Amino acid sequence: MEITLSRHIEFMGVPGSGKTTIYREMAGNKNFIHHKQALWRTLYLNQSDQLWAYIIPLTPKSVGEKKADAIFKRTINYSQNLARFASKNKYLLSLVFDILDSDFKNETLIFWMFNFFAEYEFIIDTILKDELLLIDEGFSQRAISLFAYNDYINWDHVNKYVNTIPLPTQLIVVRSSNQLIEKRIIDREKGLPARMRNLSQENIKRVLINWEKIIDFVIPIFKKKHVKIIIVDNSGDVNYAIKQINEAHRTV
Repeated sequence: MEITLSRHIEFMGVPGSGKTTIYREMAGNKNFIHHKQALWRTLYLNQSDQLWAYIIPLTPKSVGEKKADAIFKRTINYSQNLARFASKNKYLLSLVFDILDSDFKNETLIFWMFNFFAEYEFIIDTILKDELLLIDEGFSQRAISLFAYNDYINWDHVNKYVNTIPLPTQLIVVRSSNQLIEKRIIDREKGLPARMRNLSQENIKRVLINWEKIIDFVIPIFKKKHVKIIIVDNSGDVNYAIKQINEAHRTV
């Protein structure tokens, strides 16, 4: 079953493409709500629960995102919402377990995938019809993380995954030059993505090539499913990238 969030926008791009920078710039616009803000708001809506009634009023809004993450990941809401998501997306969960079967010792990847599933389920019913929800590391981006690090890309699995996930209404694909990507990866505050940190330079280049191959493979699939694709060149100033997105939105 296909599920589409109303005005749900996801971002896709290799590490260093500037995807998250663009996401943050857009998230600061009053016309958008990013999924961490939506999570925080949903926590407030759940104040009828005794836990939220005590904790939420004590949490300063200035640290809302971090506290929301900390609270959410350590309460029963995580398992409850993951169970709800699983009941609606049984084939997707079965497919993810099948994909992860050879990499099940990678606890970071497993937690990253399933925590997002739970968060998505937690906020989905609170998104207003006139809101544009922004998701940085959404279902589409996770397709890359599932497959790009393998020596051999199972294209059948990639195809099945993309045809099973809840669909965004728009997908912003961020591109940049290889030279800039390599520089940004070195300069970024967080350093290399967790799964790249123990890789050789040769393997990092292989993963980045795989990343681009997967993006090129999934774009036509999303287009066939009537997902609007916005391809952004982020080789220059971030404001230019935002301008491209705004121009694309005006053509909707």
